Amino acid sequence: MRHLLFIFLLGISSIAAGQTYSLTGNIFSKSGDPMVYSTVVLLNPVDSTMEFFAITGQQGHFEIKNVKSGDYLLQSAFLGYQTYYRNVTIPYEGNNIGTIIMEESPVGLDEVDVYGEHVPIFINRDTIEFNADAFKTRPGDVAEDLLKKLPGIEVDRAGNIKAMGEDVQRLYVDGKEFFGNDPKVATKNVPADALKKVQVYDRKSDEAEFTG
Repeated sequence: MRHLLFIFLLGISSIAAGQTYSLTGNIFSKSGDPMVYSTVVLLNPVDSTMEFFAITGQQGHFEIKNVKSGDYLLQSAFLGYQTYYRNVTIPYEGNNIGTIIMEESPVGLDEVDVYGEHVPIFINRDTIEFNADAFKTRPGDVAEDLLKKLPGIEVDRAGNIKAMGEDVQRLYVDGKEFFGNDPKVATKNVPADALKKVQVYDRKSDEAEFTG
């Protein structure tokens, strides 16, 4: 049995309604390897908040579905690689943007901090990380309001949280467990603007890890 954990690290404008479109493409490294689990995001070019997103599959292919017409900033990101940007207008001719080539970062991510760049989602093995600054919240919103805006996260009326279809069992703030096994205590009280990042970590239960 596995438990999903939330880790809080403290520290969309509408487009014209109507017909929707898809945008497809492929992401590869310079060596020709498919970039599996790269995030591909369509950002609002005005404030860099996320509008639509997709994740590449085993062949490096992605498809962003149900995109509304308009101008976007396409962003592709992968841990250890330089973030790729490109202006696109939807509908895009042929609905296929072609192949994106990602280049490795000249320095490790632990060696430099990039300011002014909002990468909404990073996927690193069993962890999904959301950048809170890339999602719009209102003054007075709490963590629960932010979670409702994150793709793949569901919050019901009672405040129960599901991530990728599984119940969230525990919540940590800056690496320390917060109020035992009731994540709602934090999500209904921690201000949304106090959050820097939200991580979803998928791991086995304590018993399963102990017994193997």
